Amino acid sequence: EIGIVTGVQTCALPISATDSNGLSDTCSHSLTVVDNQAPAITCPGASTINTDAGVCTSTAGFGPATATDNCGISQISASPSYPYNLGATTVTWTALDDNGLSTPCSHQLTVVDNENPTITCPADETYPADLGRCDYSGSITQATFGDNCGASLSQSPSGTFPLGSTTVVWTATDAAGNSASCSNVVTIEEIGRASCRERV
Repeated sequence: EIGIVTGVQTCALPISATDSNGLSDTCSHSLTVVDNQAPAITCPGASTINTDAGVCTSTAGFGPATATDNCGISQISASPSYPYNLGATTVTWTALDDNGLSTPCSHQLTVVDNENPTITCPADETYPADLGRCDYSGSITQATFGDNCGASLSQSPSGTFPLGSTTVVWTATDAAGNSASCSNVVTIEEIGRASCRERV
């Protein structure tokens, strides 16, 4: 009796012959059934995911690819695996069937940074005017800042500060354009006997 054979298998099939006089003989031969049909795989479409909180990489879920096979799927894998760096990465998926046949496909994964920097302004400060002048050209305490992917700090206004109180706005901006701001007040006081008004 011959049944259904799946996978890669070798079977011994008996064969018998009988003539009109009732004489018969029997022999057998081997039949090997092999799987030469690779899996069919479908990749997910292009994906965009955010960086994880506090870091410049992502472990967010996406996909996965799907696959079918005449003899069964044993594994679907992705390379490279997470975490994924900021920017574009080509992810290759591979479907492996029960008999070792495989089919790849690939899709584009983009990691974006939507996390704002953090920033803390110094307390309000007071400085004396430069000696013999009516302004202050020295340095002031900067804001402190941080970002998951790195940022730069700017201040407005900068340079020389006139007498009186000036509100300084500090802004931290990262490469993705995310920003955070804070402000403090810098006060410049006149020193010496002659007032700046008298010298004008």
